[in-house]
Amino acid sequence: MNKCIEEKTGRLRYFDALRGFSMIFVVFSHVVLFSMGLTDVKDSTVNWVIMTFRMPLFFFVSGFFAYRVCTKWTASLVGDVIKRKIQAQVIGTIVFCSLFLFCQGQGIFTWLHTGFQGYWFTITLFQMFLIFLALPLLSRLCCTERMLDIGLLLVSSVYFLSFGVPVIREFWDSPLGGILCEYEVTRYFQFFALGIFCRKYWNQFARLLTKDWFKTFFIVIFVMCLCFMNLIENSQISTPPQFHQDSRHSCTICRFNSRSFILLQQGEIL
Repeated sequence: MNKCIEEKTGRLRYFDALRGFSMIFVVFSHVVLFSMGLTDVKDSTVNWVIMTFRMPLFFFVSGFFAYRVCTKWTASLVGDVIKRKIQAQVIGTIVFCSLFLFCQGQGIFTWLHTGFQGYWFTITLFQMFLIFLALPLLSRLCCTERMLDIGLLLVSSVYFLSFGVPVIREFWDSPLGGILCEYEVTRYFQFFALGIFCRKYWNQFARLLTKDWFKTFFIVIFVMCLCFMNLIENSQISTPPQFHQDSRHSCTICRFNSRSFILLQQGEIL
């Protein structure tokens, strides 16, 4: 299995294919929404399906490549990585978002009140990297190699459970919550963590991808989640908005996991 997916160059063909798919999905979705006169994602069934796992796929791949198998994290190395991330993901986002707002006839500091809008994913990814980089340092202080696993599971659980906390929801709507893109961090961190786990335990994960029962299970889950998501979005039954939001979040996790495994398996033939 590993010979099939990892060449002598050390590249993982599965993830090269996965990155290629994700790029196509992003371009396709933007063309459909902004160049074909559609006003809603659900106006295109194909685009609606793609949108269910497009951004989770982005964070999954980001987490996968964030993990370095042979790297021994030190304070100086972490500081150097954070410095580069600030330059690329924070400063770059502020500059280009300000230029975009200026071209739209708005104040260049409007993002202080409205957040980064379409540029939210870079700020979100930066915060995920901060959490990830802090865990290896904690591992050294606690003298345990399991701190990364424990920390990722703990943070993912806290973020997931916070969807039902009213105070957290209020923070999402606040100016500071908008600037920090906390709603998106809460929504997508689980996928970033999953990417790290898949890279760290790649041999075990790769063996699972060869199992027919494993692939069948996630295909069925993917289809069931799409049906359930369509049902709750079109339901005429009066239910609290929180139920719809929490249901969408849970279904997004299941849909992404199943669809990603399908795409990874398809990479075997590329």
